[in-house]
Amino acid sequence: MNKFIFSDKKYDVLIFILGIIISIMSGLIALLIPLQIRQFIDIPNDGLFNRTTFFIAGLFIIQAMLSGIATYLLIKYGENQVKAYRTFIFRSIINSKVNYYDDKKSGELASRIVNDTSIIRNFITNSLVDFTSGLVIIVGAVIMLFLLDWRLSLVMFLLLPLMILIISPLSNFSGKYGKKVQDYLSELTGFITESIQQIRLIKTSTAEKDRLTNAEKLFKDVYVVSIKSGLIDSIAKPLVFLTLFSIVTIIFGYGGQRVTTGTLTVGTLVTFLVYLFQLLTPLSQLGQFFTQLSKVKGATMELNALAELEPEKKDGKITDISNKSLSIKNVSFSYGDKKVLKEVSIDIPANHKIAIVGPSGSGKTTIVNLLERLYEVSEGKISIEQDNINDIALNNWRQQTALVSQDISLLSGTIYDNLIFGLHSIPSENDIDNALIAASLKEEIDNFESGLQTVVGERGMRLSGGQRQRLQIARAFLRNPKLLILDEATSNLDSNSEESIITALRNITKNKTTIAIAHRLSTIIDADKIYFLEKGVITGEGTHKELLIKHSVYASYVEEQML
Repeated sequence: MNKFIFSDKKYDVLIFILGIIISIMSGLIALLIPLQIRQFIDIPNDGLFNRTTFFIAGLFIIQAMLSGIATYLLIKYGENQVKAYRTFIFRSIINSKVNYYDDKKSGELASRIVNDTSIIRNFITNSLVDFTSGLVIIVGAVIMLFLLDWRLSLVMFLLLPLMILIISPLSNFSGKYGKKVQDYLSELTGFITESIQQIRLIKTSTAEKDRLTNAEKLFKDVYVVSIKSGLIDSIAKPLVFLTLFSIVTIIFGYGGQRVTTGTLTVGTLVTFLVYLFQLLTPLSQLGQFFTQLSKVKGATMELNALAELEPEKKDGKITDISNKSLSIKNVSFSYGDKKVLKEVSIDIPANHKIAIVGPSGSGKTTIVNLLERLYEVSEGKISIEQDNINDIALNNWRQQTALVSQDISLLSGTIYDNLIFGLHSIPSENDIDNALIAASLKEEIDNFESGLQTVVGERGMRLSGGQRQRLQIARAFLRNPKLLILDEATSNLDSNSEESIITALRNITKNKTTIAIAHRLSTIIDADKIYFLEKGVITGEGTHKELLIKHSVYASYVEEQML
């Protein structure tokens, strides 16, 4: 796919071609105006307002109208391209594998999509427009200049290489520092976004000073590279102007002498100078065009990397996992060089509740991630009956599972938005009420002034911890999953809420395969089988009573909870 053109719809292509054609027409009409000015000066006319005057005025009006239309069409085309580009990049990000995000900042990625694509938009809608019309004027004006007076034209074009020698290196430096500015701004955006997201952690940890110190360093980095970029621009603009002014002065002086000697008419000299001034803007824009092109190349480097992210494998067979047993056989998994699971084997019979317990860092949540297919196993396999779960279509698998996580998995928006998030059909009001009742949340939501339309805030921060957790549970109920995964599902609940939730969980997990990961005994004590995980290894399995007898670490674990 072309790096700059992501939308090849006929309508967009037609807009682009039409914009270019009209821009060329505008440039051609602009080339006719100096010739009419020459005729107005050299040929006697009947007063100031005559046919030639009105013709020149008409040309100016038509040229301005065509220029405006061409600019609008190319802006429209550019905006369509950027919209398609952003859609393409976001689709690539949203469909990529989860491990890509392990060492990425969300704010930095957002900056790439928004800010870097804005550079491309400005290039298409501004620089490309000016370059197209300017190229026509440059070629046309050069031809007209040589036709008017080849000796005067030769003097001018002997001086132009001087300007090119000045502009070219400055353009390269500008592009280099333009990319650096974008890189630093992306890093800064990521830092600020993270700081806002974690503002409660920063305040409760009294880390404002450390965070501000880091921010000031980033601000300084952006300042330094921006100053260097600005220094190049501040040198380039007056230097280019000085060069152009010198060229105009030399040409005007030489042309004036020719007029004095009678080898050049006043009208021809004025027309020559008008063409020269027509050249000045496109020539200066030509340098800016290549400067912007360098910035675009820098901006697209990261965007192209995002566009080429490896997507999750989503194809596979469509399988109903109802009443089917799940098995984890000799599964190992590593995060980089760190091995967190070592030949783990767990049998999960259909419609049974299996619990996985163990100390923090033992690998419990990693098992959840593997079951949700956020990561792929390094060794071994996870199967549903005889089918490797990796052979099942990814969306089909995830639509039949539901995860209630200890993390806050809520989006900004309303309670209703979060309840129906990801559902492929809108649940009835009765279904929503039943889910809220099961999660012990119905009465509290009814007491909210806006009810289900209550805005929860970023990450659900306008709700209490228990309410956030119960909202996730209600959402899982609405999915009616075949496989229910509970990752510390009651971690944020008080005793009263926990008791009602446990009762609800027992009701909802009937005739469903359930995997519960928890520290609290109340959520695992009724499991059909409990697996004890230590440092990525299963060290014991059995019912609660069996493990109390034969697994001393589990017995100590239970005793600590009792205390």
